[in-house]
This record gives sequence, C-alpha cells and structure tokens, in this order.
Amino acid sequence: MNGSSTWKWVGVISMLLLVSVFCCLLGLCWGSMMGFLMGQQTSAPSYSWPEDGYEMPYWEEPYLPEESWRPWLGIYFQMTPEGALVTDVMLDSPAERAGLQTDDVIIEFDGQLVTEEQPLDVIVAEYFPGDEVTLLALRDGAECEFDVTLGVFPGMELLPDPEYFEVPPFDEG
Repeated sequence: MNGSSTWKWVGVISMLLLVSVFCCLLGLCWGSMMGFLMGQQTSAPSYSWPEDGYEMPYWEEPYLPEESWRPWLGIYFQMTPEGALVTDVMLDSPAERAGLQTDDVIIEFDGQLVTEEQPLDVIVAEYFPGDEVTLLALRDGAECEFDVTLGVFPGMELLPDPEYFEVPPFDEG
C-alpha cells in the first residue's frame, strides 16, 4: 500500500466523521426546536385576572358542602387542669378579632366547661361556622368574656366541585 492510498483513506474516513458529527448536531438542533414548538402548542394558557365587574358563573364558584364545613377558632392551645392555655393566636382569625391573646386560659366555651376530660377542640367541633359563641377566659388571674363568631376552617374552599366525585354509569353497550 503506497502513501497516497493511505492519505486517500484517511481523507475519506475524516470526511465521514465530519458528516456524522454535522448530522448529529443538525438532528440535535432540529429535535430541540421541534420539542420547543410542540411544548408551546400544548402548554396551558396563562392565567389572567378577571376584569372589574366580572361575575363568576355559578359552575366556577368553589363548592363547599355544608356537611364538610369545620368551625375555626384560630388558636393553638394546650390543655391544662385549669382549661385550654392559648399558646398562639393566628393572624386575622376569629379569636384575634375577638381579642384573645397568648397565655389566656379558656375555661368556658358557650356555657360548657373546658376540662381535660372535655377538651376545647371537641367542644368547638359541635358548632358550625358562623355560630356566635361566648368564651370565658382567665387573663392575668381575672375572668374576661369574649364574643366570637366562628369561621370556616382554612382550606375548605379548595374542595373540588361535586361533579368531581360523581361516577358516570357504566355503559355495557
């Protein structure tokens, strides 16, 4: 095999390698562009706020079945022998609006004594959002009375529509 024949084969192989690399790069660019364009077509439309005066149609309104509403007082508490010791009051909660503060001890909820045998959360669960109740609490050794309107437990507005739970009939047809 002579020298010119060797260089001829080196040139052919080099050309094939360059063409292969060029085709790979072309395929990568083409595939990326097609993926991007397909993604643009199938992406969800962006959300925009409704204009002023927009009334939400009844089928888009959040569904709140009454039997799933939970009353909300808006405090963290710890049961003690004296009653329910308020450890924290949530911002913009019914308890905060009524004036309850951290370290208050709730001893009576709407006429029912709050004890370790009858804790506050069990008593509150017997009521409904919107119920107006009176709390009796100890603050710095003195009894204070608070009028509270119970709220809806946060997160209940995120329930899906009732159609979400309905199962269509099975069609054997």
